[in-house]
Amino acid sequence: MPRTDFNLTGLTCAACAARVEKAVSALPGAERADVNLLKSTLALEHALSLTAPEVVAAVEKAGYGASPVSSLAAGTAPPETPSERFRKEAGAAALRLKLSLAFTAPLFYLAMGHMLGWPLPPFFRGDRGMLPWAFTQFLLLLPVLHLNRGYFSRGLAALARRAPTMDTLIAVGTGAASLYGAAGIYAMMAALAAGDSHGLHDASMMLYFESGAVILTLVTMGRMLETRAKARTGAAVESLVALAPKTAVILKGGAETEVPAAELKAGDVMILKTGESAAADGTVVGGSGAADESMLTGESLPVDKEPGDRVSCATALSSGRLEIRIDRVGEDTVLAQIVRLVDAATGSKAPIARLADRISGIFVPAVIFIAAAAFIVWFLFAGATASLSLAMAISVLIISCPCALGLATPTAVMVGTGAGARMGVLFKSAAALERAAAVNVAILDKTGTVTEGKPELVGAYPARGVTEEELLTVFHSLERLSEHPLARAVVSYCQAKGLPFREVTDWKQHPGQGLSGRIAGKLCHAGNRKTIRKLLGSPEALESQEEPARPASGNPPPSPPSAPVGASGETLRNRDASRIVEPPPEAADSRDPAASGEGDSPAPYSGLAGLTALAEKLSEEGLTALYAADETRVLGLIALGDAVKPRSAAAVKALSDMGVASVMVTGDDERTARAVARACGITRVLAGALPQDKEREVRRLQDKGFVCAMVGDGVNDAPALARADVGIAVASGTDVAVEAADVVLMKNDLGDAAAAVLLGRKVLRNIRQNLFWAFCYNTLGIPVAAGALYKALGIALSPMVAAAAMSLSSACVVTNALRLRFFKPPVLAEAAPSRESPETAKAGPETGPAADAAPGLAAATAGEGKSATPAPAAKGTDMEVKLKVDGMTCGHCSARVEKTLSEVPGVDKAVVDLKAGTAVVTLAKDIPAQTLARKVTEAGYEATVI
Repeated sequence: MPRTDFNLTGLTCAACAARVEKAVSALPGAERADVNLLKSTLALEHALSLTAPEVVAAVEKAGYGASPVSSLAAGTAPPETPSERFRKEAGAAALRLKLSLAFTAPLFYLAMGHMLGWPLPPFFRGDRGMLPWAFTQFLLLLPVLHLNRGYFSRGLAALARRAPTMDTLIAVGTGAASLYGAAGIYAMMAALAAGDSHGLHDASMMLYFESGAVILTLVTMGRMLETRAKARTGAAVESLVALAPKTAVILKGGAETEVPAAELKAGDVMILKTGESAAADGTVVGGSGAADESMLTGESLPVDKEPGDRVSCATALSSGRLEIRIDRVGEDTVLAQIVRLVDAATGSKAPIARLADRISGIFVPAVIFIAAAAFIVWFLFAGATASLSLAMAISVLIISCPCALGLATPTAVMVGTGAGARMGVLFKSAAALERAAAVNVAILDKTGTVTEGKPELVGAYPARGVTEEELLTVFHSLERLSEHPLARAVVSYCQAKGLPFREVTDWKQHPGQGLSGRIAGKLCHAGNRKTIRKLLGSPEALESQEEPARPASGNPPPSPPSAPVGASGETLRNRDASRIVEPPPEAADSRDPAASGEGDSPAPYSGLAGLTALAEKLSEEGLTALYAADETRVLGLIALGDAVKPRSAAAVKALSDMGVASVMVTGDDERTARAVARACGITRVLAGALPQDKEREVRRLQDKGFVCAMVGDGVNDAPALARADVGIAVASGTDVAVEAADVVLMKNDLGDAAAAVLLGRKVLRNIRQNLFWAFCYNTLGIPVAAGALYKALGIALSPMVAAAAMSLSSACVVTNALRLRFFKPPVLAEAAPSRESPETAKAGPETGPAADAAPGLAAATAGEGKSATPAPAAKGTDMEVKLKVDGMTCGHCSARVEKTLSEVPGVDKAVVDLKAGTAVVTLAKDIPAQTLARKVTEAGYEATVI
């Protein structure tokens, strides 16, 4: 079924989005209408009989604007992108805010200054100065009303359509305050004409111009910040489009010719040189080189390309020269497919869940009805004066003014995002904070997220008779002439250690195999085992180049090798205990017995066989082994790898303690993925995953009902980042990943992902508290303002007191939100990494996703894909699970937690101890403990399994 996207204008809240969806869904041929409030877009699946003009007409009839979106292909951009449109809107809102502040500030000073003891000009003092004082306030209010007239036009129009929105609340509240203030000016004129000084002062209490101006100014500031967030959201697709070069070099008539990328066609032969990027997908037909495919796979190591290999659009050539026959161009390229995935994923996100918006359709009509009823009852049936009746009606409208309601969310969000920024966690929107609170599955990319993202030398293993310095000098001399990333890692390490290099003659690079050259007249080689055997040409001699048999029983065993030295000078043992490589028995047997002994001197290995056994062990640890040899013998090997970040394991444990399961999804091979997962304590891995596999896995878990956070750093992560409920990118990653994400980790620390989830939960709880207070305040204040206590106790709430109560409610909301300034990230205690070999699965339909049985996921995905170990569950019947519950403050809280747990199928009973902050759950059948913790978290509290 075809899908058409539309840009929308005029949306301000969830009620607007719901109205557009309802209007479009009613059209014949419309199957599914999905409005994205953050992007102001409509994604419509429809029959061919339904045309775009019909959809636009339906949206306009509902009171909004719509226009079809043109498709985005790699290398192209629309005349005005959504980001540009939102930036213009944000600029206009910023201008309105500045001008509104210019009039609101003196108005507030004039209205409140005398109460605070601030000096006023002489002509505003005394009875004669009161009328000029009031009229000046009115004049200062008029520009603010004019600048923000959109709230009134939209809000009153929505009210006329019987579909009130937040704009309606703003228009009714500020309009009531302004009209009542205008009536106050006329009352002051009458009192002044009658010479009634007491009446003059009473009438001056009817002025609430500053309330209307302040409300409009604050709301405008919030709209400006929201529009800026929308502008950043749209930049993700534009960044992806910009990856493709605008021009390409092709062979034309035997000569190299540069042409625009838009003119490329299938069958052309494209020339790619070092440092250039491919403008289309194709197949290598000539030349060789190393290509950086990180935009596709996310892996930092380049891939050797030879004739017959495929090259994707935006792939960068690290070294060499390639001739590529173009197979796909424009919208058919892999990059264009990623663009469409990101665009579709961002368009499918749920609207921002604002409780105030969801109930505004009930709250606003109810308030208007109560105000009107109060006037009628008091004036017609209770015999009150028109003045008293009108005062009560206006008091209802003013006390229910949506100031506290409107501040409940943005103040908590503002303080929460500020707290996050101070610790290096940047939230792009309020929606990101809200969704982070509900996350129960964290999908982690490997390279650059769990690991450092770049190769480094982590070990040197010389053969017998060769020192470590001699071995590294050979590598340094040969590798310093190469552009390969592994070569740069070797050179960087050697330079940091101050190791020398020697001049090399007859230097040669063998694509995909290694390097060779003469050092001091002797031919030396560096490469993999197969290359060394081939270049030396005497494998039999190499294999026989072993030491005598293992020492007889009773002799001291050979000492283990010293911990290899890392790139920063510290030993591997100190930096990452989980990556220490002990030599296999075969390697130990082939070492020189004489080399054994105490101290830190390296224990050499003999011959190719011993080193090969060690290389196999290194490979199991996810490391790459490179050999060095001269004309007659093997000199040793070095190990290079992508080191696990120091706090990755602790971050995984912190997430688990919060009830969030961790799943690693990577484009790397299964062996390397397993080694990294074992080092971090991750027990679920999806290996060999392409961008579409990552996005598909996120979507599949969402379909199961899980709330997913995707943590990544590469272009290949962008579709999954956009599809996830919360996309989290490390700042050192690609621009596309950062743009597609909802949260950015500035310190490149996976531990901050756990902090982001915890902060989201704290902020959401704060918002709920604020909204609870705001609605309780209205529930209690509106009846009093309507005169419920006037007959019995003689208490009538004047509009002035109503305004004071409104201000007090706002102060309470803001004060509560300010508590978030003291938020502290979780303390990451170093956790011993799991030594269990994690289950892995290759991406593809034949094996199925391995993430199904990640902690907390097994119950919902049993029987699918490859089996794996589920999270710890409470076994047997009549077993107890104890939870630590934070956030309970009263008996109502403990009762809610107890009810939430008791309603979980399989729970016999739940007992909550408010004072101890614990919950003891008795089970009638097996239930994963994390499931219970997640239920409590979803209820608005924090729960961890004890």
